[in-house]
Amino acid sequence: MLNSMMITTVSISLPGALATIVSGLRANGWKVDALANGAASCSRCQVSYARCFQADLSRNPLHPSNLLAVRQIREVISSGHYGIVHVHTPVAAFVARFAIRRLPRHQRPHLIYTAHGFHFFRGNTWYRNQLFRLAEKMAGAWTDTLIVINEEDHAAARAMRLVPEKDLLLLPGIGVDLQKYSPESVTDVDVQCVRDELGLLENHVALVCAAEFIPRKRHIDLLHAFARLQDPNAVLLLAGNGRDQEHCRRLASQLGIESTVRFLGFRRDVPTLVKASRAVILCSDQEGLPLTVLEALAMGVPVIGTDVRGTRDLLLQGGGELVALGDRAALTSAMARFLADPLKAAELGAQGPAIAAKYDSRRIVEAHLRLYSDIAASSSRTEPICITRT
Repeated sequence: MLNSMMITTVSISLPGALATIVSGLRANGWKVDALANGAASCSRCQVSYARCFQADLSRNPLHPSNLLAVRQIREVISSGHYGIVHVHTPVAAFVARFAIRRLPRHQRPHLIYTAHGFHFFRGNTWYRNQLFRLAEKMAGAWTDTLIVINEEDHAAARAMRLVPEKDLLLLPGIGVDLQKYSPESVTDVDVQCVRDELGLLENHVALVCAAEFIPRKRHIDLLHAFARLQDPNAVLLLAGNGRDQEHCRRLASQLGIESTVRFLGFRRDVPTLVKASRAVILCSDQEGLPLTVLEALAMGVPVIGTDVRGTRDLLLQGGGELVALGDRAALTSAMARFLADPLKAAELGAQGPAIAAKYDSRRIVEAHLRLYSDIAASSSRTEPICITRT
């Protein structure tokens, strides 16, 4: 059996975004361990992974707990006989690569880094971009294979020569489950049930945003733009939790739209919410390759998204509209068009499934299995192989 490990900053990604890839690995003989902040106490992680390890990683790159995580990661990897470590997200990826770089040669795994959106990007402040470019350039020397998931990051990685060209791969994200997300996966009865649950009347038209309440998702822009609509039939559904949620509740009240905005919290029925809506909206200032957009396209529901990397990659193919980042008036206008013209919205939505088919999660699993198999075949190691993801 081949050993593998997923490393993420926080445990929520382990049974969530990585679930399909992990399942595919295990079905093909890989033993998959997990390491993240909270992984050891995550019940869902215990089901999906062979072993779960704690590391005191923080999403804040300057948090001192990341220094403690260096030692924790080094101890786990050095004792686990891992041949491949696959890291994800900038902070965890940097900390893990820093931790592993000085291991003795016989303990050092092949290190894969999937960049789910570099922390430097067009529109960010110059000093933050410089800092994160420097960090990625430094850590590139400790990386054996770099995977990027959008065109902007691919161009940046090549221009900066983060790794040799032969070690740079462009793969389409983590994929979308086309069985769970398809126009046929949700019935009209399911849609009516959720509309009844949310108190939506026959004249109500829903718009949905499924995103964590954190600053980069820019819910504040969405609430201001929605308030400008002044459409009594429009209802905004906000699915997700996060530290900005209470602030957004207060803002909705201040804007006088509390009666037409539903704060839904964490939901397991996102496909139904999407199908029950006229459009999906994502206002982020940065993305890698947003799963929210992919899921909406797969469901045949159009998307209004900000013109940022990842979202741009998807919507330039069709299935929705791009608006300039931070342009609340343009966002209001886009929502008004979708609300006023259901046929046009449906036409755009119908383009989505063909686009989403290119990102079928089964294709992503196959690509990863080929990569891991190639690394295993070319390695002279006798130890079992390990994969780490963030």
